[in-house]
Amino acid sequence: MRTDRNQRGSLFLVVMCLMFIMTAVVIGWPSGNSPHRIVGGWLAAVITDSKLTHRKINHTAAFYLAEAGVEHAKEYLSAQANLRSAVIRTAGTIPASTVIGASSVPFGAGSYTTSINVALGSWSIPIYTISSVGTADPDGTAGSGDEVGRKIIVKASLGSFARYAYFTDSEPAIWFITTDALLGLVHTNGSFHIAGRPDYWGKTTSVGSQFYFYNNGSSVPSTSDHNGTRDVPLFRDGYELSATSVYYPTDTTDIQTAAAGARGLIINTDTRITLAVGAGNVGKLTYVQMKTDTWSGWNDEHTIYHTSYRKESYPLPGTQMNADVFDSENSPSGKAVVYVNGAAEVSGTLAGQLTILTKGDLVVTGDILYRVDPVDYDGDGLLSDADGDGINDPGFDRNGDGLFTLNGEKPDDTDDNGDGTADTTGYNQPESTDTLGLVAKGDVVVQDTGGTGVNRKISGTVMALGTADRTGTGTGSFRVENYNDGDIQGTLMIVGGLIQKQRGAVGSFSGDITGQPTKTSGYSKNYIYDRRVLYFPPPYFPPTNMFDLIYWQEVAL
Repeated sequence: MRTDRNQRGSLFLVVMCLMFIMTAVVIGWPSGNSPHRIVGGWLAAVITDSKLTHRKINHTAAFYLAEAGVEHAKEYLSAQANLRSAVIRTAGTIPASTVIGASSVPFGAGSYTTSINVALGSWSIPIYTISSVGTADPDGTAGSGDEVGRKIIVKASLGSFARYAYFTDSEPAIWFITTDALLGLVHTNGSFHIAGRPDYWGKTTSVGSQFYFYNNGSSVPSTSDHNGTRDVPLFRDGYELSATSVYYPTDTTDIQTAAAGARGLIINTDTRITLAVGAGNVGKLTYVQMKTDTWSGWNDEHTIYHTSYRKESYPLPGTQMNADVFDSENSPSGKAVVYVNGAAEVSGTLAGQLTILTKGDLVVTGDILYRVDPVDYDGDGLLSDADGDGINDPGFDRNGDGLFTLNGEKPDDTDDNGDGTADTTGYNQPESTDTLGLVAKGDVVVQDTGGTGVNRKISGTVMALGTADRTGTGTGSFRVENYNDGDIQGTLMIVGGLIQKQRGAVGSFSGDITGQPTKTSGYSKNYIYDRRVLYFPPPYFPPTNMFDLIYWQEVAL
């Protein structure tokens, strides 16, 4: 009996020791160096992991709350842009009470607050800085110490219509055909008419819910991207039907206000504008007034008759006047905006950055070129193409100054595009700072060359508005004068973008337009998008109701 009792006592001690050890392992034990510090222990580890997990969850929740605030701010900006509100074009801070309707918005186990700072960048383009703070508060008690906050900064700008390679507010039954190619973003607020195999290189969007296919002369609508094997357009970057409509501008106040400022020029008559490159690579603008409000008689050049000779301070018809063109490097005090209170004829070579707005039609009477062409046509890294054959000419003295200093005039040994390789064979990235906006309240018209087969090149972003206050009968189209009179006028090249209220015609064709059509009149088309203007648009070029993201960043609170 005594022996059994001793065995039971020993077993009890063993069990107690094991329980003590297990408790110490689970809970932890005092540190020898610091008896009040508990180290080790599964339970302690579980508690610690649980706290870390909850904090990580709260940290992630705070991030998503901050992003919710950004999205709320973007919705506010979009709504104001659709309303053409002045508040988003005025420098200052738009507080949370205006942006989100309160100091903060409760959302799940937390809240967010956001505000918007509006700054005016180059050419008064609004720059928006959205500051959004998300706060995760799991117990819902402010100040309890368990709140986790994160802050996101997003910067964006109001986009320009220069973003589009091709844009129309409406599309009449004018067909894109097999020989047509459009490089860049393409959009219409109407529906596209497609014959054969036109090539769309950028994302193509249409507010219309269907395409219209030529179908060998018997037009058919279709929501498909092709019409059997007869009409098969190539959408290299995809397409979207029933897309959101883009507001088409009718207000040119920004341009006209800028034209009245220090970097602007207002011409109060019909005029002829010639662009040229002067000494020191400074752009020159020469204009001749075709008529005035003060002259009575016949204008020999355009046989326009007027009957009011009263203010002798106005120049008479034919008087030539000059101005420098703005260039951030060579001519910072030059003119960046010209407003013509009438019609204008334009031609020449631009050096610098310029937008021309006409109240009437803007007529292209000759080539309009850039001092430095931004397109590397043959992909050899050089920009010079003196003879216009599409092959760049290395070592060519572009401006005739006897030096090879302009971009593309000669190879260099710098790393222009930052790829870590010196450009020993020439420029491996087109470099041009010349940008031109040609904006008409009426039509933009390419002058009839009389059937001489002359090619025509327009470097610039072209926009025909068709506003209510226009002069003349133009409806807001880009068109060729007498496009269907039987004259064969070569190839029309646009290096830039084409935006118009209503699509106009540039040529007519016959035969099988789904294969290799035969041109019977006007121009063939070669439109090349100038990607630089996506972020470097011409001065005060009309804005869209869309936004371009500049950067996104999380910052410390």
